[in-house]
Amino acid sequence: MLPQPSLPGLRLTVDLQGPGEIRATLGIDRQDNRHRVRSTMNETMMPYENMARVEDGRFQNTGLFAESTIPAGPGQRVIAGLRADRWEARDSRARIALGMMGSMPNPTANLKRRTTLESGFARFERDLATTPVTLYAGVGHVQRFPDYWELLGGSKESADSLSAFATTRPEKTTQLDLGLVYRSERLALSLSGFASDVDDYILIQSNFRKGMRTATIARNVDAKTLGAEADAVFAITPAWKVTGTLAYTRGTNDTDGGPLAQLP
Repeated sequence: MLPQPSLPGLRLTVDLQGPGEIRATLGIDRQDNRHRVRSTMNETMMPYENMARVEDGRFQNTGLFAESTIPAGPGQRVIAGLRADRWEARDSRARIALGMMGSMPNPTANLKRRTTLESGFARFERDLATTPVTLYAGVGHVQRFPDYWELLGGSKESADSLSAFATTRPEKTTQLDLGLVYRSERLALSLSGFASDVDDYILIQSNFRKGMRTATIARNVDAKTLGAEADAVFAITPAWKVTGTLAYTRGTNDTDGGPLAQLP
């Protein structure tokens, strides 16, 4: 089964210069994706390469965004942004697969979902006067629409439905970031840490028992994550550099009371 995006997108931005060092960027972007699949139940006798491609879903997204940088004193600035996304998705599957039990009519065939999601962030940055270090702290909130694999791919089900298309809710993440960036002639170093609270984290769960069979489902849980990262680049000579990265992430599934799956 090979999902394929087929239609292009666009992005337009306008950069504005205000009084002093105030800068702003306004923009719009658009994505229009049509997914098609070709599959077979007998690869030897009927190779999937010989099967026709059949549309199984469409996703459209139009986003409006604005970002501004405002000086807040010598070596200090506030960077803030807002974004709104208008999503539309359609389930184009006529039938859904039920593993060894074959297939059945899709209960959400041709169903459309439309929603508007809002995101925003604000970050404070300060350049130290005596050393080439920038400190920053920020907070942001982002709402993410479920993707193809969370709604349709692999005949995703939910815990109480044969189709996850109508029941999987968007993720909503609120995150705090802290960090510093150091730059000299030969060394660039960054240290950062984050903590986030996630409402309706989209969890993919395999081998979920449904009567006499098992299924792969998508369901929403509440979660928390935290982590840190260190990244360094050292120029040995103008032509040679050494780089290294160390990262740590920890997540908890608050709904089930255990570790959070699907962390990188």
